[in-house]
This record gives sequence, structure tokens and C-alpha cells, in this order.
Amino acid sequence: MTYEDLENDVLLDVSHDFAYFLRAGPVNISRLHSPFLLVLGGEREREQIFDSWNKNKTNKESILSNIKDIKDLDKYKSFWDSSKIRDVFKVETYESYLVPDVSDYIFSEFGIPTAEHDIPYVNRALVDLAALDNLWLFDTKGREERLNVLVYDIEIADYGKNQVGTQSIDIIGYSDFGISFESNKDLDNEDFSFNITDMPDDWDDLEIKQLIANNEDEELDNFVVFLKEMLSHEIIAGHNILNFDNVEIYNRAEYLKNKNIDRLSQDEKKLFTDFLTKHARKERIFNFGSIQGSVNIYPTSFDTYYAVRKFFPNLDSYGLKYLAPFFGITIEDRTYLNHDEIALNEKTFKYNRDDIAEQNGITLLLLQQALPLAFLTGLPLEILLPAGTTKIWDHMAMIRSAKYKKIFPATCRVSTVSQQLLNDFGLNKTKKNKEEIFKEARDKKNKDNLKEALRVIKYGEEMPDWVEYPYVNLDYHFPGGKTIKPSEVESDFLVWWDVIVADVGAMYPTILRADNIGADTIRLAKREDTPDDYVWIKKIPERFLNEEDVSYVERETDGYLIGIKKSKEEGMVNLAMKGILKMIFKIKRELAVLKSKNADKEQIKRMQMIYNALKGIRNAGTHGIMTAPNVSCRQFNLWAGAAITTKGQNILDDVLERLNENDIRVVYGDTDGIYVACSKRAPRDIYEILGVKKDGVDLLDYDFITPPKKVLDLIEECNKIWRERLDYPEFELEPERHTAMLFVKHKNYLVWDIENGNLVMKTKGNNFKASDKAELAVKTLEKIMCNVLMNHLSWDDEEEERELVKKSIRDLTKAIVSNLNLDEVSLSDLIMTQTVSPSNSYTKNKDGSMNIFGQRSAALEKIVGKIKVSTKYRFVVTKSPLPGIDNPSKSNIKPIQYMYPVDYLSDHDDIDIDWYREMVKNYIKGAFGLEDLDDEKEGISKGNKGKNLSLDLFM
Repeated sequence: MTYEDLENDVLLDVSHDFAYFLRAGPVNISRLHSPFLLVLGGEREREQIFDSWNKNKTNKESILSNIKDIKDLDKYKSFWDSSKIRDVFKVETYESYLVPDVSDYIFSEFGIPTAEHDIPYVNRALVDLAALDNLWLFDTKGREERLNVLVYDIEIADYGKNQVGTQSIDIIGYSDFGISFESNKDLDNEDFSFNITDMPDDWDDLEIKQLIANNEDEELDNFVVFLKEMLSHEIIAGHNILNFDNVEIYNRAEYLKNKNIDRLSQDEKKLFTDFLTKHARKERIFNFGSIQGSVNIYPTSFDTYYAVRKFFPNLDSYGLKYLAPFFGITIEDRTYLNHDEIALNEKTFKYNRDDIAEQNGITLLLLQQALPLAFLTGLPLEILLPAGTTKIWDHMAMIRSAKYKKIFPATCRVSTVSQQLLNDFGLNKTKKNKEEIFKEARDKKNKDNLKEALRVIKYGEEMPDWVEYPYVNLDYHFPGGKTIKPSEVESDFLVWWDVIVADVGAMYPTILRADNIGADTIRLAKREDTPDDYVWIKKIPERFLNEEDVSYVERETDGYLIGIKKSKEEGMVNLAMKGILKMIFKIKRELAVLKSKNADKEQIKRMQMIYNALKGIRNAGTHGIMTAPNVSCRQFNLWAGAAITTKGQNILDDVLERLNENDIRVVYGDTDGIYVACSKRAPRDIYEILGVKKDGVDLLDYDFITPPKKVLDLIEECNKIWRERLDYPEFELEPERHTAMLFVKHKNYLVWDIENGNLVMKTKGNNFKASDKAELAVKTLEKIMCNVLMNHLSWDDEEEERELVKKSIRDLTKAIVSNLNLDEVSLSDLIMTQTVSPSNSYTKNKDGSMNIFGQRSAALEKIVGKIKVSTKYRFVVTKSPLPGIDNPSKSNIKPIQYMYPVDYLSDHDDIDIDWYREMVKNYIKGAFGLEDLDDEKEGISKGNKGKNLSLDLFM
């Protein structure tokens, strides 16, 4: 197959050994790409290394024998100062794992800087194929293509009883479907498009097959069938397959092949060999805080566990039992089993079929977000979904750096490297330049403890500037978003009607694009320079201002304005953001057209899912990826991060000033928007919705604090001003209107909007977050606040009204909570979900006794049977403790010794409704910072008047 054939194919994934194409299948990656590093040097340095390589290329004892080729000189731009052009040449190695050793040798033996020596090979290959060879992931080049998706789940009856690979896989359930799409990319113009053209409408119409093994012979036959299925599909999907199902399939396939090598036919041997060597690979994955073993099955593995964590990060649980109903996937008479209940019986067969059905639904849903995101970022699904934001944006920037020949930085945890520079290189006492740091690092005898710092130092002059002042990275503070707290503008505990938010759409991504802000475009201005702009730094060591050649101005209060210079050449992150914003704009436009034409709901839903995924990655790609000293990243630039937030402050300061000049009542401000209230009185339709008599008052008689039109006109005026100042027509200061709002404290407030003829309340902030509480808490809050709203449809005096609202909340809470009883409360509203692990897995107390969680686990086993693995249970709080617990205590927050599994509860009268009443009262007290709902005095104590007490104080 020619390269032209591959260019007209669709690249689906890359491993260390193969590139996977839709039609060509696995192609040896060595046909397309060679691993390499960049050496930062000219002809003299190249000749020096080339001569030594020629002498040692056949000497297996020499590291130089690992070099495959030394390329000609090339010109690359500096990452940190694009006005500088550096001589470089590529040194290719035979294997990717040899790149770091060759880099170390060139650094230590020749004293020559190297770069791009630490890029994981899969990323390296993906970057170069995308940027240089027009082989972009999931790029159909405008054609409609179809992918076959296999969804599967396995059951193991004796899981954990035998060593790796020797435990049989008793049931393999699977289903499949096709998904058609068309995509196109124009990297020169950062123009991307992706459209899913066809996929199943209903998950419950998909056929489910099962392979059941009663013995090892049947299991071997099942594997022959199933491996053929795997190799005939492009996407292998399932829930938690990377860390479990794929691993078990791989290990068992390896075991069965080796044990039955003599009975397998030649075709069957090839099937097993191709699967184990071409279509599966053991990897390690960073799973939200820990490194875990995993297996990728190619062409690509789609793990819905990681997908749902990426797209819905705030869910309480990521198990199928929780996710399916959350996504509206319901199965009549759904069967649930614990691990110790798995067996070869009809109940387990149904459990497996139900799992597959739910996974079909979840896979169909999440693929609509994952595929466009993989295409846009250029990352395969099994890397994209578990990856953090910085890794994703580093990869996107790396593609642009390869295309435009810009030296890409090393990855490091900046805080760690800064500490090493201070402690091991003496920068805590003495200022040193990059050349001195490079020479000292080369001369050090024991380099093993400095690997992280050396990755950076080996870049020589291409090190980031912060290596010369590492103390700054450990002791700085720049402001975040503009905040206007309710207490500052005396707007708290008042019901404000017709609230308009002057909201900057996608504020930080917009600023990044408009001002061309990125790690490679922003650098410090020197004292003799005329700064292009200033960034606001609240705190920075005095040593930096005294020792460094930097232009700055001391503010009268709150720190310094540090001068910066901006590159006129578009930055690498800026280019990637340009592509994302253009694609989002196209999707928003298509969505508007579809909605206006009342198009097919499924088509609208698909477009909405794509939009949500892109919006998430857009919002994450700004100052955070440039100012993450405790996260391994490649583009740390304090001044670039501060430039984004400083500009955001400037914009909102200007808008606020114009609002105040026009006597418009500002009631709140948060990062990208300023909230203004137009009225103290509810409009006519609210009276009608709530069924409250208007007492003859007509809407036209209502007084506005500020007419809404005046606010909207001023917002549009600000919009025009900032489009001109930023020279960015896409800047959008958008008005967002809400029916009513009540502010409690910063980032904690309530919002009411009219939706489908109903008044709907939404909560914002941790004070109102009730993820660890029963649903009863939220529903009671809604009931209380609906009544509060009805009592405060119109008001005048702010100070008097504030106390009346607080009293109303207190009185209604006492009245509603005291009337809560089991007859009127739904059982589902009382349930709390928690994970319970085996009792011996919990840490013991100092005296060797079992801690409270271990006691709970042991007590539960008397009800549910042996707990072998961590399992989620649904609990209700009962009057009596769990069996066998001595000296139980009933906490107001999580009375785990009284939490009984609801599925095993025989008498609902055992539920402790009194505890639930107290829980709800404590939730309301904490949410609003009210002192004591049992206090009969009007208002709150003088010492706490007007003060929002913290949730922790009450809990």
C-alpha cells in the first residue's frame, strides 16, 4: 500500500508499533515515522556528533550506536522569543525509548543542548503525522465514512481467586452498531468541521449476543469467535474496559493461546497472535491520582467510564447503576448483582444483558461528544479521555509547533524544578544565568535526583526564563476574576426582579484570542523597553524587582503592574483556540438553523452534545494551562496567565464604572459578568404563575429601579467600545436576563426563571450543594423558597426587607420541616448513596481496633453477605443501629452506623424521620448562614447581624 493510499484513508489511532487505518488496518509505524530529538547546534556541533557517531555506530557498547540517522541542519524558532531563530538538527534513533539516553549522552559528553527529548512516542508520532504528513486523526477529508462499534462486557464467577490469566471468563456479552460521519480540517486556516451523519436512534433496539463457557474448551471456542468480532470493529467500547475488561481479555487470550498452542489451527494461532501483538498493548494510565495498569485494544478503545468523568465531572457516582437512570436509560425489571453473586445461571445472564443494554445507551450518548473532541484535539480516545487539561492543550500546541518549526518546551512540574534550582544549584542565594545553570548541571556527578530539572536544563538557551528566578514560582499571587460580593453592594438576602447580567461570552478564551496571549507570545519587558501592556501581580518577591531587568510600576495598593512585550506572530495555543472557536461558532449557527426549522430532535441533540464537549475544552484552555506550577506541563508562563486575568479585570472595571455613572443598581459580579437589578417588584406573569392576587395593580404601574432598555443599551455601548479596543469583532458582551435572583454570599445564590410556563429555581454554589445528602434536602429548599418568593413579590426599604426575608426563611423552614412525615415523603428522596469497601481494607485505629468505617462494613456483611470489592449501596437512616455495633453515635451529617441498605429494609417505619428533619434544618442553616432555626427571636443575634456564617460552623 502506497503512502498516497494511506493519505486517502482515515487514521484511527497510533501505538508504539503501528498506525491504524480504517481500510489499511495496522501499518508498521516505522514506515511512516522515526523517533527523534532536536539538537540545538550549528554545523560545528553537527560535525562533532556526526564524526563520533561514524566511529561508534557499530559498537554495541556505545550509546551512539542507537542513532539511526543524523539529519541536515534546519532553522527553528525559539519558543520563548519567536524573534530568535536557532540552528537545529534532528537525531533519529532506532527505538523511541532510546531518545532520552541519546539526549543525556549528547548533553553530558559534548555539552550540547537538546530539545523535544521527552515527548512520549505516541504523541510524537501523532504530532508529526498530523502537522507534516496530512494524516490527522479521524479526518475523512470531507467524505462520509462509517465506523463499526463493538460494545462488550465480561463476567467472571471466581474473580480474584486465581492468578492473572488463569481465571476463566465465563460470559462475554456484546452488541454492535455503526456510526457514520464526515470531517475535514484545514490546519493552515485553523478550520475544522465534524458532522455525525447517521447512528442508531434507539439503544434498546440493538441486538445483544452472549458467549457462555461451561468449561475451558467452550471458552477457547468463545475467544475465537470474540477475537474475530474485535478485529472486525474500529471502536471497542465498554464501561471501565481500559482497566478491567480489556486487561482480562488480554491476559486470558495470552493464557489460552500458550496452553492450547497444539490444538489451535494455523488461522486460529494467527488470530491470537495478531490480537496480542498488533491489536492490543499493555499500557499504564494515570487514573485520577494514581498510575494503573491498562490495556488498549486497537484500532481504538472507548471507555465510557473515562468519558463520563471527562464530560460530567461533578456526578456523585460513575457506576452503571447510577449513570443509566441519570441519562434516562431505564430497563424494566433491571437485574443487579454483587460480585459474589456472579454465576452461570439465568439471573447472571440477564444481569450481563442489562449491562450491555445500558452500555449501548451510554456509548451512543457519549460518542457524540468524544469523537468530535478527539478529531479536534488530534488525540485518540484512550489518551484524550483520561488526560488532564494541560496535556490536551500541550498536544494541540505541539502540533502547531511542529508545523511552524518552533522548539517545544520540556514537560515538568514547575514547583519541583524551581525547588531543585534553589536547593541544588544555589539560586536561593546567588543569581545565575542559563549558561551557568547549564554548565553546572553538566558537571554534576550524581544527576539521578535531578531528572526533572535536567529535562528543562538540557535545553540550554532555550530554557524558559523562569529558571533564572525560580523563587518567584513558589511565592506569587495574581488576581483571578473580578468579583463584586453581595455584602459589598448590600444586595444580599433581597429578592431582585428582572436581573440582567452583562456577561462576556467565553471571556478568557476571547481575551486569549484577541490579545494573542500564550506562553510563547508574552515575555517580560526590560527597563529600557516600552511595555506593550501591563499585568497586575498582587504579590511577588522584592528580590525579583531588585535583581531582574524588568519594567514595573508599583500600585498605590495591591501589588505591582509588571510590563510585558507581546509577539505579533500568532501563538501556538492561540492558533489551536482559533480552530476551536471557529468550530463552535459553526455549530452554534447550525443549531440555531435546526431549531428554527423544528428539525429532528435527535439531530439537534447530537449537535448540542458536540457543542458541550467543545465548550468544555475551550474554557479550560486559558490561564490555567500557563500557571499550573504543581501540574506537569510544558507552557508555564506566569506573565501570560496574568495577562488574561488582568485584561478580564480591565473589561469588567470599565463596564462597572459605566453602570455606576448611569445610576444602575449593581447587585453582584463574578469573573465574567456583572449583575444589575431592574426592579424590586415582580411582573404580572409571576403573580399569575404563583396564583397570587394582584390587588388591582397593573404592570404598567410598576416602578423600575432602572428600565431594562437603558441597561441593554449601555451593555451594547460597552460591547462596541471593547470590540474596538481589542480590535476583535468577535468580542461579545451579552445580556442575559433572569426573572429573579437572591444572593446569599459570593458564588452562592438562587436564580428563578420562567420555563414552559413554570417558575423554576436553580441553586449556585457550595452552600447549596447537597451531593452528599438525601434529595429531601433540595426538594424542601425549593418548597421553602417558593413560599419565600410569594411573600416578597414587592418591597421598598432594603434594610427592612433584608431582615424580613431572613425571618421568612426561618419561619417557613420551621413550619415545613416540622410537618415532614413518612406518609408524605417519597422513599427515593430519603436515600443516600455511599461506597463500602471490605472491612479489612480500612485503616485500623491506633489501638488496633477497627475504625468506624470498618465496623460499618462488617455490620453490613451480616445483612448483604460478604463484601469482596468496593460496592455502592443505597442507604436510609434508621432508628436502630446496624447489627453488632457497640456504642453507636448518630451524626447530623453521616450517621453511618444507622445507615441501613434500603434494598434490604423490611419495615419503612424503622426510618428515622426525626433525623431527616434535623438534617434538612442543618442544610438550610448552612446554606443561608442563619444562626439558629429553633430560636424564636425575630432576626438573628446582634453579633451576627448581616453576617453569613459558614457551612462548616453548622455541620
